[in-house]
Amino acid sequence: IVSVIRDEKSKKAASKMIRFFCELSEDLLELNNLLILYAITGGIILSFRYVEVSSSTNKRVTDINSSISNGNCNVQPPCIPFVGNSLYTLRYIYDSRPDRIYHKYLINIEKRRVTYEVINELSKYQSSCDYNFQPIE
Repeated sequence: IVSVIRDEKSKKAASKMIRFFCELSEDLLELNNLLILYAITGGIILSFRYVEVSSSTNKRVTDINSSISNGNCNVQPPCIPFVGNSLYTLRYIYDSRPDRIYHKYLINIEKRRVTYEVINELSKYQSSCDYNFQPIE
């Protein structure tokens, strides 16, 4: 996204491209497609280094960012979640908690319970993905 915006010939064309990505981000937010939304908003914010944008466009990006800043917490299914947070959490659980406790005689049930909660949260979104798109003719 940054290279697309930066490769525009004029600053006006680059600003127009940023507005396009803002509109796309708003549509993705409406569809709860957080996976692509994180990528696009990150690219828009990085492109602010190369292009000056109007205060209204800056406010749009700020509003989108604030609505997704809590991860997948506020979103109801159907949703395409951003799995980066969940993968980070799973990796943290794996690295920080032992598999066995009490001289390696007992399985660490707490580690399994926390892992289950993270995976269950993701599967909640996966099981209810019903968008019902209508074909465009």
